[in-house]
Amino acid sequence: MTEQGHDLEYLSRRISALERANRRWKVGVLLLLVILTGAALLTGFDAYAQRTTPSYIRNRVAAREFDLTGLNGRVMGRMAIVDGMPVLQFYDNAGKLWWYAPPKTGVVPVQVK
Repeated sequence: MTEQGHDLEYLSRRISALERANRRWKVGVLLLLVILTGAALLTGFDAYAQRTTPSYIRNRVAAREFDLTGLNGRVMGRMAIVDGMPVLQFYDNAGKLWWYAPPKTGVVPVQVK
């Protein structure tokens, strides 16, 4: 065979190998897509895609104290009524009071009657 014949044979084998690899990738991606779609359907993804506000959400929430907790359950912030006044408190990672509003200066805000 001539040199050109060897080149054509080499290119033909190379193209055949690339086409087989391409088919494997297509089948693999299609299989992955089918598995992911099936998993989404089995887990009930439409429960997450609610289009309307549920009827049980109220327009108002009332409490004497609201706590802001971290993932570990530690209180990181608090909004509460202390001595008849609303306060906002933030705590550091050690649980110590880091910031407080209104500040503890003894200044009483003006009360509008």
